[in-house]
Amino acid sequence: MHILEAFATSCGLKISKPYIYEKYYPLNFDKYIIIETNDSKYQSKNYDYWQEVIGLILPSLKENNINILQICGQNDPKLLNAYTVTGYTVNQKAYLIKNSIVYIGSNLLGLQLASNYNKKIVGLYGNIYASQNKPYWSKEEDLLLIQGFDKKMKPSYAPQENPKVINNIKPDILAQNILNSLSIKHKIKSKFKSIGLSYMNKTIELVPNMVVNPASFGAPNIIVRMDIEFNENFLAAQLAQSKCLIITNKTISENLIKTYKANITQVVYKVEKENDPLFINLLKNENINFALISTLDQEDINNIKIHYMDLGLILKLNHKTKEDYDYKNVKYYKSNHFILSNSKLYMSEAAVEKDLPIKDFDQNIQEIIDIDTFWKHADNYAFLVD
Repeated sequence: MHILEAFATSCGLKISKPYIYEKYYPLNFDKYIIIETNDSKYQSKNYDYWQEVIGLILPSLKENNINILQICGQNDPKLLNAYTVTGYTVNQKAYLIKNSIVYIGSNLLGLQLASNYNKKIVGLYGNIYASQNKPYWSKEEDLLLIQGFDKKMKPSYAPQENPKVINNIKPDILAQNILNSLSIKHKIKSKFKSIGLSYMNKTIELVPNMVVNPASFGAPNIIVRMDIEFNENFLAAQLAQSKCLIITNKTISENLIKTYKANITQVVYKVEKENDPLFINLLKNENINFALISTLDQEDINNIKIHYMDLGLILKLNHKTKEDYDYKNVKYYKSNHFILSNSKLYMSEAAVEKDLPIKDFDQNIQEIIDIDTFWKHADNYAFLVD
């Protein structure tokens, strides 16, 4: 039963189509689709791969002179290549939806408003069956409803999920449905096989053999990989330029730490068989935030952790192997994990190892690099079917 029918039954009332008072909202374009990216009450309804979807549909939209209007909260991530509206009233939201071509989203109010105006709708569902919460006043031919679960699963109905079921909706499937709703005859070629849990955590790292300005990448700071190449001269030069998070498996000199501690946001120390608790004690005395991680066997960690008892817990990292992934028919990977080294840009640690650079941040698709280093960090990638 639809949730609206359940309310009507319990209240003993008839269902009638509502009247919505619209309030003008100025836009400098007429032809647009709406993507609503946030539901403030239900984290489980918030889809994380909108930017991937936009990348797939944008060329077709530009060909047809169609704009993207993002509706979201003031503190929500803003989508690239979309016009963003925040701070609107319900009446203004109604006006924007009424004048749109297609509504895309999972927000209950947005879906029902679009249904009230007989709009084409692409709805996303993760924590509830689509049949229980679908746009009520729409014709079936105007609806394309996608669920993140299959027949083997049942929705949680929970406001919070980890991982979120709605994220099981592949970006290429959603993108194709959006183009179909617009009657645009274009077949999406990039097929997502799977998406790693850390894929959306976009990072820019620096091997200390060069100095960069993080602001030029739109970042307030940068991650310096002293564990890949240990060079205190370049580290000092980078710390003089910007704030840094440092990843290291070796001791950094006391003088450097004390000189630039104001620009050290955190030190992530990789505890290996050769390690130095005195270095961590230095960080603690200088009030520098730090974390201890290790890929050693638990037995080795147990033998070492007594030296760190008064300093902090060692977090064991369990790196995966090639056998942990379903890579059948998969040839390419996509990454938001970028590494700068020797004035070149790479999209994985394995690419650095094999010296396989890319031209720019938008060229983030590459053939799989079948070495252990690649598979250790595979949760950072999206895998694409050839």
